Amino acid sequence: MLLAGIMIVATMMGAVYERRGEINVYNSVGLSPGNVAMLFVAESAVYAIVGAGVGYLLGQAVAKLLHATGWLSGLTLNYSAGGTMFVTIASMLIVMLSAIYPARQAFHAAMPDIEKERDAHGTAAGEAQDALCIWLPFVATPGHIYAMQAYLYEFLESVQGVTIGTLAVDHLAAHTKVFKGKPAPTLAFRAWLSPFDLGVSHDAELNIMWREEHGVYQYHLSAVRYSGDRQNWRRLTPRFVQALRKQLLMWRILTPEEQQHYEETGRHLFTTESVTA
Repeated sequence: MLLAGIMIVATMMGAVYERRGEINVYNSVGLSPGNVAMLFVAESAVYAIVGAGVGYLLGQAVAKLLHATGWLSGLTLNYSAGGTMFVTIASMLIVMLSAIYPARQAFHAAMPDIEKERDAHGTAAGEAQDALCIWLPFVATPGHIYAMQAYLYEFLESVQGVTIGTLAVDHLAAHTKVFKGKPAPTLAFRAWLSPFDLGVSHDAELNIMWREEHGVYQYHLSAVRYSGDRQNWRRLTPRFVQALRKQLLMWRILTPEEQQHYEETGRHLFTTESVTA
């Protein structure tokens, strides 16, 4: 049983590491880290069910063969229904328990990358200043960086000053930075997080930056807590990220004509003046 558990862990861990690209695809099309982890749990459940069924049939077949050939002369194999059920359930349970750690690794692999810049004392800046820096799993072609930001600007403007729903925005502004010699259209705003009676907010910047190591433009989110206690801010921030994520997923279903409309809007929205990042 121990060896079977170790083999399942090794198999599932290998699947997680070999399918990191697939995990990123799952994430970019809308699956949350929890959904990705459940895919690996479901895969292990298939192994458990198929393995238990095939193992039972194979055991019965081998027993019949040994009895028919007389290789076990003097020994009688007696299978009780209770013993068979116990072994089958125990085997399936061990397989499912062995999949917990690989599923947890898949969960973390699907989480956005979190940057932690360290100060001179070796303390993470995000921990010291209640700051968050995340690369979101969304990329943009060079011709769509302004269009996608104009699309998000429209969404954020629709919740500006609104206190109904999961997100409210104040002080929304659009400008262009320069990051590694490339334009980085930026949306700056203060986000108030639901439930609003807790008074939790942060100042956020949403950029599309050029990632030279990957050769793509990718969304980057930074936020610094402005009000509310730290515990509630950390608890509510994932909802904020999820709201942005859902809106970015909607970009993919827009028609070419609608995307062209946002491209024209973006060219007028973002000023030609730039700030070096």
